Amino acid sequence: MSLAYPPKTERLIPLLKSYLFKNFDLTFDGDYEPFTEDTLELLSKRDQKREAFIYLERIILENYRQGCYSQKLLEIILSLGEPLPGYVFYLAERPKFDYPFFNLGERIYFYPLLFGDITSLYLTLWRECGLFNSYYKALTQGLDLDHIKKDLKIVKKLGFTRFTPKSQSDLKEIWELLMTPEGEVWQETINHKETFILVGKRPLSETNMLKGKIRVFGSEIFYHLLEETDTEDLINFLKRSNSTWGVVNSKNLREDPFQHLNPFLLAYASLIHADRAKAKFHFLDTFTLHVLADLFFEWEDLGKASELYEIARPYTLQPIELTLSKASIHYALGDLESAEKLLREKLCGCLREDPRVHYNLGVIYLDLGERSKAEYHLYKAYLLNKEEVLFRKRLMDYLWEENRIQEIEEILKDLSSPEIQDKIYLGKCAFLRGDYSKALEMLQEILSFEERDGYALYFLAWLYLYFGKDREASSILLKEAQDKLPSEVMMKLKEEFSLPL
Repeated sequence: MSLAYPPKTERLIPLLKSYLFKNFDLTFDGDYEPFTEDTLELLSKRDQKREAFIYLERIILENYRQGCYSQKLLEIILSLGEPLPGYVFYLAERPKFDYPFFNLGERIYFYPLLFGDITSLYLTLWRECGLFNSYYKALTQGLDLDHIKKDLKIVKKLGFTRFTPKSQSDLKEIWELLMTPEGEVWQETINHKETFILVGKRPLSETNMLKGKIRVFGSEIFYHLLEETDTEDLINFLKRSNSTWGVVNSKNLREDPFQHLNPFLLAYASLIHADRAKAKFHFLDTFTLHVLADLFFEWEDLGKASELYEIARPYTLQPIELTLSKASIHYALGDLESAEKLLREKLCGCLREDPRVHYNLGVIYLDLGERSKAEYHLYKAYLLNKEEVLFRKRLMDYLWEENRIQEIEEILKDLSSPEIQDKIYLGKCAFLRGDYSKALEMLQEILSFEERDGYALYFLAWLYLYFGKDREASSILLKEAQDKLPSEVMMKLKEEFSLPL
């Protein structure tokens, strides 16, 4: 028999075995699988090592309710002394899907990286869940819920749905400021006085000649709050400065589209805006919203990035780039229809055609099974920019699937400096034409390439035998090809080329 048991139990069992051995001197028979034997069968054997599993099973079952593991079970695991990394969540409503959080009470949950599927979890939350905030944290023994609530409050202030280690590193000064009483003083001052937030990679010196009160906070990136500073004096200082600065006027923060966004994040985005524009300084403007959305995208918070792209859409000076980013989020979330609609809007006759739009449409149509449309757009992307390896490679992948070898060779014939991917396709085409010397020369490129192509590996294994090269190497290549290619493809290759499996 097999008992029903909670999801991800197999990830918890090794930790709970360690806990029971450490605290109760219980040992476990390595041959026994938990939740598999009938209770009466266990009683008939009366084996102490197997009885230990009954305690293990009870701990798991007693601490799993309504799709969640308990805080008590989490504390048991943390008592082993090792940090447990994962994401702390605030969920307005408990999602109704099969991802087993630890329930810490008051709508606070924890999902350890130990459970895996973290990307899938977030994609599901962004698709199906309402309001939520989360941040990365390695929990340790002595769980402090008050501290966790304080952290979540800051994550909510910053507007993140997923606060990753990368965003924590980039924004550590903002985080530290908001954790102190000084952060409240700054926020109150910004809300009620005419101020500037000035952010850069060096602190203002005492000789900067700026008048007024100046507060500074930071260690690697420095945030300054300037009160009673003359705008003209500030601009003159920025022009003379040898550093790069982002600037926010608090007056703008009280108006749309900025009033609901965190002022310190807007200041950081203004610094990045200046840096990417290779300018000495940048005053917050509506185009900066696109930069902020891009930052959230890079921080892997697709939920907030999508929201910001929508806000930034009327103001951006790079509508194609914004559309590509927004469409890629729809694509990641499985909303192919919305992604297609967004991209097709950028194909109107009034705009210069962008190969990236065609490429993304081609990928979407492949996923939708509309291969003729996919072919049109993949070809269009390639023809608009023949030098882009990504466009060329995806078109050749499509043509290979369609067995259109001559078209692949036509694409490759005039390349002056073929990339490794191009050489591999040249080798595969040469092999099918029977030009084995050229095929061997080209296909050997795959040995130093991370993206191992199953067909290329099979052909190279065949060529090693044909030219009397290392049989052991041929066997290794064949095994790798077998791992990469579907069994029906391998059988077809064996029938056609007689290389034994």
